[in-house]
Amino acid sequence: MKGKNWTIPDIGMEFIWIESLNCWTGKYQVTNCEYRKFIPSHDSLEYENNSLNGENQPVVFVNFDDAQAYAKWLTKKEKKAGRLPVGYKYRLPTQEEWTVIAQCGDDREYPWGNNWPPVQGEAGNYDFPCIVKGNKNNYPVTCDVKQSGANIWDIYGVGGNVWELTQKSSKDDSFDAWRGASWYSFDGYELGCLYRNDSISSGRSDEDGFRLFLSQ
Repeated sequence: MKGKNWTIPDIGMEFIWIESLNCWTGKYQVTNCEYRKFIPSHDSLEYENNSLNGENQPVVFVNFDDAQAYAKWLTKKEKKAGRLPVGYKYRLPTQEEWTVIAQCGDDREYPWGNNWPPVQGEAGNYDFPCIVKGNKNNYPVTCDVKQSGANIWDIYGVGGNVWELTQKSSKDDSFDAWRGASWYSFDGYELGCLYRNDSISSGRSDEDGFRLFLSQ
């Protein structure tokens, strides 16, 4: 299992092996479709008549406890199906792990590199019109995760689309911070790989989602 990418068969959630972390990261942010396998009634609502509820848009209006519950449900489900070896589990990334997948091993300042402002199309789904005139994307809110922009490790949406939850460490699963900015972000400091959004973990909003890791 180690050293290879992994896709959960009946959900289709894809994971990329990260050698330097000795674990897997979700290739994409968790989608509405994937989350509804757990809670079928979940509604990600809309923003100014723009839907956030598409099957392949990232799930929003979830908080830290919701994400932890989803990870535990998925772990239990996959163990029961015989697809998860003893000692493995799905969980939120730690603060250090999230920084690694954002910087891609080269200490870059932003998910796309070190240049500011970003060149149109080279980064994720941010509110570009507020950053630099003419640097405009095509999404008024969240976009489908496969359109959220891949970094050089082929991980999508690390910058923008939705804020992502992190936990303290692999041993301490308490809340750490929200990372990565969102579709509504436009301030340069929020877009940096090291920026931490310390908003409360219990809040739910149209900018907040999560990504899962798989590890021992």
